[in-house]
Amino acid sequence: NGYIFFLKENFKFIKYQDLSKHLKNFYTDFAYGGIRGGKWIDKKNLIIFTTTKKNGIYKLSLISIKINEQYSIKINDVLDLEDLPNQDGTTSNLGGGIEYKDNKIYLTIGTGATPNQYEINDNAQNDKKNLGKILEITLDKNNKFNKIKKIAKGTRNSQGLLIVDNTLISVEHGPQGGDEINVINLEKKNYANLGWPKFSYGLPYHNEIPYADTKTKNKNVKKDIDRYYNDEQDNFLDPIFYFTPSIAISHIAKCPFFETNFSQYKNCFIISSLKDKSFYVIKYQKNEDNIKIKSTERINVSNRIRKIYTELNTIYICLDNLKIIKIKYNIFN
Repeated sequence: NGYIFFLKENFKFIKYQDLSKHLKNFYTDFAYGGIRGGKWIDKKNLIIFTTTKKNGIYKLSLISIKINEQYSIKINDVLDLEDLPNQDGTTSNLGGGIEYKDNKIYLTIGTGATPNQYEINDNAQNDKKNLGKILEITLDKNNKFNKIKKIAKGTRNSQGLLIVDNTLISVEHGPQGGDEINVINLEKKNYANLGWPKFSYGLPYHNEIPYADTKTKNKNVKKDIDRYYNDEQDNFLDPIFYFTPSIAISHIAKCPFFETNFSQYKNCFIISSLKDKSFYVIKYQKNEDNIKIKSTERINVSNRIRKIYTELNTIYICLDNLKIIKIKYNIFN
């Protein structure tokens, strides 16, 4: 939906704003609508990734919002990123991972899962389209959108980004299996190719295919698998880790204590999951421009996790049932 809620740290309600009353053509429905991601620039400026509809055309849009001390909002700028096909009644996988560093917004845009999914997915390799890309968007001194640059293509549905030093970490929903953790070095300025839809460790959505089956066992869908989900590299950036079966990887955040002197949490991040109803503590080793996963620890919460955030010794877990869990570690006491 289009609601922005302002809460105190103890979750006491302050105020809410309905974005549809401030943004003309704001759009929300089952297929495309609603807020898909957001990032605070500072206490007075918020960037939101959402959907608008103009003259019957769906558009993916980035919104710059100013917020005053009374929690009133004002639209500062609107950037239309991509026109979308009409697909009322179907679901969409349009990404929404968003990060910020040095006056630059980093945004993931996926490819919509529509009845003509092959045609839509092919846009991830089309350099003229923003679908299936990770974008770097420069802000000017007034937090208005200035310059757009594609830094990666071939992303299917990444809903979480995290910047550690000069490394961008992206978590990616695979198709049937093959959820990925990808790493992009921002210093190298290479145009990375994450492979979708030509490369994936997952399988197409055919319910009759068990995970253990190989391509040759089920000849009825062999052509589709061969076309879209190769299991060999072809100059694609390989994920540093992937999950098969899928956990429905949804978001990523720094570990609690990341910015403290606790060395065991320096090279650490947490990821959340929808299907697996848990979050994972991931510890890694960083070597120059690469990251190697050393360990994963699963913590069950028995609910689908949509977003996960951390600050100092606290984890905030946003569930699909509209509840928020706060986990506070008492190691400082």
